[in-house]
Amino acid sequence: MAGLLEAFYPESAFGGFTDIDGTIAFYTRVRALCHPDSVVVDFGCGPGDWVRTLLPIKRQLRWLRGSVSRVIGLDVDPAAGQNPSIDDFRLVQDGRPWPLEASSVDLIL
Repeated sequence: MAGLLEAFYPESAFGGFTDIDGTIAFYTRVRALCHPDSVVVDFGCGPGDWVRTLLPIKRQLRWLRGSVSRVIGLDVDPAAGQNPSIDDFRLVQDGRPWPLEASSVDLIL
């Protein structure tokens, strides 16, 4: 796969990502919106498999825990509570309101 990626996107040989990869741009913008006192919700946070699979630069940009006040993970799967990138996990139940207090978050991803 790396050979195919480099064949079509030679810039991927330098850092492992391409100009069309939106992850870098998206999380750079997210970080620009966040402040140390921000509360961020990761909606559909999942179990955090990306922590082990992303390139280091993508992982550093996406990892908000510790650079904001709190990262709240919301998911329908209880296994998502094991996500190492969140501070607090809340289970979303079918047909029920999101388990968040009104006006308690600054950004939802």
